[in-house]
Amino acid sequence: MTVSVDYATAQFVPNNFIVTGGTWSLVIFRDGGYYGTVFGTVSRGNVLVLTNSNNDPTNGDMIQLTEVTLQATRGLGAFSGKKVEHLIGVGNMTTDLRSNNAEGRVEFSFSR
Repeated sequence: MTVSVDYATAQFVPNNFIVTGGTWSLVIFRDGGYYGTVFGTVSRGNVLVLTNSNNDPTNGDMIQLTEVTLQATRGLGAFSGKKVEHLIGVGNMTTDLRSNNAEGRVEFSFSR
């Protein structure tokens, strides 16, 4: 999954960023081969950068917590021509900024 976000800094919380838009895509493989791609827009979210070292990047942990709301707009492969615009997701990801490792979960649901 790839997510690209546009953001603005929260005025009174310098380590909190407000997601104002963006794009995302999810490539799906099934039975050992390419099945399709779903993609769309990021409608909102937050990015919070936390440290336990008084903001000293050379000492301690630096963690980025990201939560975004995803709206599907189109699809390719098995999803081409399907009504994917009713597919909505919420993604939560934690990134260790010192190691560049990220782990997270995205849950999708269908709206009517």
